[in-house]
Amino acid sequence: VTLGLGQAYVALRKYQEANEWYSRATEINPGSTDAWFGLGLTFFDLEQLAVEKLKEYGPDSAYSQMLLAESFELQGRTPDAIKLYHGLFLSHQPAPPCAHAALGFAYVQQSETDAAEKEFQEELESKTGCPLAQLGLARVSIEHGETANALNNLDDAWKADHNSVEANVAYLL
Repeated sequence: VTLGLGQAYVALRKYQEANEWYSRATEINPGSTDAWFGLGLTFFDLEQLAVEKLKEYGPDSAYSQMLLAESFELQGRTPDAIKLYHGLFLSHQPAPPCAHAALGFAYVQQSETDAAEKEFQEELESKTGCPLAQLGLARVSIEHGETANALNNLDDAWKADHNSVEANVAYLL
Protein backbone atom coordinates (compact mmCIF):
# COMPACT_ATOMS: atom_id res chain seq x y z
CA VAL A 1 0.00 0.00 0.00
CA THR A 2 2.77 2.44 0.90
CA LEU A 3 4.54 1.77 -2.41
CA GLY A 4 1.30 2.33 -4.28
CA LEU A 5 0.75 5.64 -2.50
CA GLY A 6 4.31 6.70 -3.30
CA GLN A 7 3.78 5.88 -6.97
CA ALA A 8 0.44 7.68 -7.04
CA TYR A 9 1.95 10.84 -5.60
CA VAL A 10 4.80 10.70 -8.12
CA ALA A 11 2.22 10.50 -10.92
CA LEU A 12 0.61 13.63 -9.45
CA ARG A 13 4.06 15.31 -9.24
CA LYS A 14 3.65 15.65 -5.47
CA TYR A 15 7.19 14.58 -4.70
CA GLN A 16 7.28 15.53 -1.03
CA GLU A 17 4.27 13.31 -0.28
CA ALA A 18 5.70 10.54 -2.46
CA ASN A 19 8.99 10.78 -0.62
CA GLU A 20 7.23 10.40 2.73
CA TRP A 21 5.39 7.27 1.58
CA TYR A 22 8.51 5.71 0.08
CA SER A 23 10.33 6.47 3.34
CA ARG A 24 7.59 4.66 5.27
CA ALA A 25 7.87 1.74 2.85
CA THR A 26 11.62 1.43 3.60
CA GLU A 27 10.84 1.38 7.32
CA ILE A 28 8.22 -1.35 6.86
CA ASN A 29 10.42 -3.43 4.58
CA PRO A 30 14.09 -2.35 4.60
CA GLY A 31 14.83 -4.99 1.97
CA SER A 32 12.44 -3.56 -0.62
CA THR A 33 14.46 -2.40 -3.59
CA ASP A 34 11.36 -0.75 -5.06
CA ALA A 35 10.94 1.36 -1.93
CA TRP A 36 14.58 2.43 -1.87
CA PHE A 37 14.58 3.15 -5.59
CA GLY A 38 11.42 5.25 -5.27
CA LEU A 39 12.87 7.09 -2.29
CA GLY A 40 16.03 7.90 -4.22
CA LEU A 41 14.10 9.11 -7.24
CA THR A 42 11.86 11.35 -5.17
CA PHE A 43 14.88 12.89 -3.44
CA PHE A 44 16.29 13.61 -6.89
CA ASP A 45 12.95 15.06 -8.03
CA LEU A 46 12.79 17.27 -4.93
CA GLU A 47 16.29 18.52 -5.58
CA GLN A 48 15.46 19.31 -9.19
CA LEU A 49 12.35 21.23 -8.12
CA ALA A 50 14.39 23.21 -5.61
CA VAL A 51 16.96 24.08 -8.26
CA GLU A 52 14.22 25.17 -10.65
CA LYS A 53 12.60 27.34 -7.96
CA LEU A 54 15.92 28.95 -7.14
CA LYS A 55 16.54 29.68 -10.80
CA GLU A 56 13.08 31.22 -11.02
CA TYR A 57 13.28 33.34 -7.88
CA GLY A 58 16.94 34.16 -7.69
CA PRO A 59 18.94 32.97 -10.68
CA ASP A 60 21.81 35.28 -9.84
CA SER A 61 22.00 34.45 -6.15
CA ALA A 62 25.11 32.75 -4.84
CA TYR A 63 23.09 29.95 -3.27
CA SER A 64 21.25 29.28 -6.50
CA GLN A 65 24.56 29.00 -8.34
CA MET A 66 25.97 26.69 -5.66
CA LEU A 67 22.96 24.37 -5.86
CA LEU A 68 23.16 24.31 -9.63
CA ALA A 69 26.87 23.47 -9.44
CA GLU A 70 26.15 20.65 -6.96
CA SER A 71 23.44 19.38 -9.27
CA PHE A 72 25.93 19.35 -12.14
CA GLU A 73 28.33 17.32 -10.01
CA LEU A 74 25.63 14.76 -9.25
CA GLN A 75 24.99 14.46 -12.97
CA GLY A 76 28.69 13.82 -13.63
CA ARG A 77 29.16 17.26 -15.18
CA THR A 78 32.04 18.20 -12.92
CA PRO A 79 33.82 20.52 -15.41
CA ASP A 80 30.57 22.53 -15.74
CA ALA A 81 30.29 22.66 -11.95
CA ILE A 82 33.86 23.97 -11.67
CA LYS A 83 33.06 26.74 -14.17
CA LEU A 84 29.99 27.70 -12.13
CA TYR A 85 32.00 27.85 -8.91
CA HIS A 86 34.58 30.09 -10.57
CA GLY A 87 31.81 32.37 -11.84
CA LEU A 88 30.36 32.45 -8.34
CA PHE A 89 33.64 33.73 -6.91
CA LEU A 90 33.85 36.45 -9.56
CA SER A 91 30.31 37.71 -9.00
CA HIS A 92 29.79 37.29 -5.25
CA GLN A 93 32.13 38.58 -2.59
CA PRO A 94 32.38 37.22 -0.05
CA ALA A 95 31.57 33.74 -1.29
CA PRO A 96 28.98 31.74 0.64
CA PRO A 97 30.24 29.42 3.38
CA CYS A 98 31.65 26.14 2.04
CA ALA A 99 31.86 27.38 -1.56
CA HIS A 100 35.63 26.90 -1.70
CA ALA A 101 35.28 23.48 -0.07
CA ALA A 102 32.67 22.49 -2.64
CA LEU A 103 35.01 23.56 -5.44
CA GLY A 104 37.80 21.61 -3.73
CA PHE A 105 35.74 18.42 -3.80
CA ALA A 106 34.94 19.02 -7.47
CA TYR A 107 38.67 19.27 -8.13
CA VAL A 108 39.22 16.01 -6.21
CA GLN A 109 36.74 14.33 -8.58
CA GLN A 110 38.87 15.57 -11.47
CA SER A 111 42.05 14.26 -9.73
CA GLU A 112 43.36 17.82 -9.42
CA THR A 113 44.52 17.46 -5.82
CA ASP A 114 46.81 20.52 -5.78
CA ALA A 115 43.96 22.79 -6.87
CA ALA A 116 41.67 21.03 -4.38
CA GLU A 117 44.10 21.58 -1.51
CA LYS A 118 44.35 25.28 -2.41
CA GLU A 119 40.55 25.62 -2.22
CA PHE A 120 40.32 23.80 1.11
CA GLN A 121 43.05 26.05 2.54
CA GLU A 122 41.26 29.12 1.21
CA GLU A 123 38.05 27.94 2.91
CA LEU A 124 39.91 27.60 6.21
CA GLU A 125 41.51 31.03 5.83
CA SER A 126 38.15 32.65 5.11
CA LYS A 127 37.01 31.58 8.60
CA THR A 128 33.48 30.72 7.45
CA GLY A 129 33.40 27.83 9.89
CA CYS A 130 32.85 25.33 7.10
CA PRO A 131 33.56 21.87 8.58
CA LEU A 132 34.09 20.40 5.12
CA ALA A 133 37.45 22.14 4.66
CA GLN A 134 39.25 19.89 7.17
CA LEU A 135 37.50 16.87 5.72
CA GLY A 136 38.70 17.95 2.28
CA LEU A 137 42.27 18.24 3.47
CA ALA A 138 41.97 14.71 4.87
CA ARG A 139 40.77 13.54 1.45
CA VAL A 140 43.72 15.22 -0.30
CA SER A 141 46.10 13.55 2.17
CA ILE A 142 44.49 10.19 1.39
CA GLU A 143 44.98 10.85 -2.33
CA HIS A 144 48.67 11.59 -1.67
CA GLY A 145 49.07 8.46 0.46
CA GLU A 146 49.76 10.52 3.59
CA THR A 147 47.79 8.45 6.10
CA ALA A 148 49.08 10.15 9.27
CA ASN A 149 48.29 13.60 7.88
CA ALA A 150 44.84 12.39 6.79
CA LEU A 151 44.13 11.12 10.29
CA ASN A 152 45.26 14.42 11.83
CA ASN A 153 42.95 16.38 9.52
CA LEU A 154 40.11 13.99 10.21
CA ASP A 155 40.69 14.37 13.95
CA ASP A 156 40.61 18.18 13.59
CA ALA A 157 37.37 17.93 11.61
CA TRP A 158 35.88 15.58 14.21
CA LYS A 159 36.77 17.95 17.06
CA ALA A 160 35.29 20.91 15.19
CA ASP A 161 31.99 19.22 14.26
CA HIS A 162 31.63 15.44 14.58
CA ASN A 163 28.05 15.53 13.28
CA SER A 164 29.23 17.08 10.03
CA VAL A 165 31.95 14.43 9.69
CA GLU A 166 29.38 11.68 10.19
CA ALA A 167 27.05 13.24 7.64
CA ASN A 168 29.78 13.78 5.05
CA VAL A 169 32.09 10.81 5.56
CA ALA A 170 31.38 9.72 1.96
CA TYR A 171 33.62 12.61 0.81
CA LEU A 172 36.57 10.61 2.11
CA LEU A 173 35.88 7.72 -0.25
